[in-house]
Amino acid sequence: MPTSSTPPGHHALRKGRHGRSGGLYLLTTTTHERRPLFAHWHCARVAAASLARPESWPGAALLCWVLMPDHWHGLVRLQDTGNLGAAMRHAKGRSARAVNLALEADRCGRVPSTTMPCVRTRMSCVAHAM
Repeated sequence: MPTSSTPPGHHALRKGRHGRSGGLYLLTTTTHERRPLFAHWHCARVAAASLARPESWPGAALLCWVLMPDHWHGLVRLQDTGNLGAAMRHAKGRSARAVNLALEADRCGRVPSTTMPCVRTRMSCVAHAM
């Protein structure tokens, strides 16, 4: 039984997965306790500005994204030297710090993300985006 606060099956989703150079990945992350932080214009603006910066995604390129009141979806292309998990952790950390500063709070970060398997073709990329 996992000792973390994540649901038991959460870690099983990542078993056997690895980032592939040039691969496209659909990423999803939610706010802490799914609080609708991004329903507030200021929080949404701060998070969007942080997530859209290329330096937020070391080793990856953010191609497109959507910010919902309590979660975020993004399509990322992994670069040659990129590590998908490290890029996501870096982007989440930067955006959580920015939102926390904007809220003058100390705890409103994000919970662990989930990833979709690599999107292999342009058509499947369009299907995932819709």
